[in-house]
Amino acid sequence: MEDYERLEMLEYPKGRIDIVIDTDAATEVDDPFAIAYVMLSPERFAVRGIYAAPFAMNERASDPRTGMEMSYEEIRRILSMCRTECEIYKGCSRFGLNQKAPACEHLVQLAENYDREHPLYVLALGASTN
Repeated sequence: MEDYERLEMLEYPKGRIDIVIDTDAATEVDDPFAIAYVMLSPERFAVRGIYAAPFAMNERASDPRTGMEMSYEEIRRILSMCRTECEIYKGCSRFGLNQKAPACEHLVQLAENYDREHPLYVLALGASTN
């Protein structure tokens, strides 16, 4: 890939963009605000899925699976409050590589339908485990 191609890929996208959100929504307050903003901006964002990411870095969750489940439930609450709908997928239940989770499988299948001319953006708000 040439340098000019990389620079083109970094340009701010125009129009409505397709995204997925990967979030540990139950751990810190910034993720729920980001989810609400995106969900209430359909003129800018076409949300193709929201992925519950694991976390276990504070007193709220003792292990990654608990954190992921808490995030899943928090995403459901946020969508309900926003009065919007979107597919939600559970992410990995532990940290590390080589895991199968509905979120991972959905992302791989979805990404196959995109290319450089019509990219899929991943809004990564949590650990990049998924």
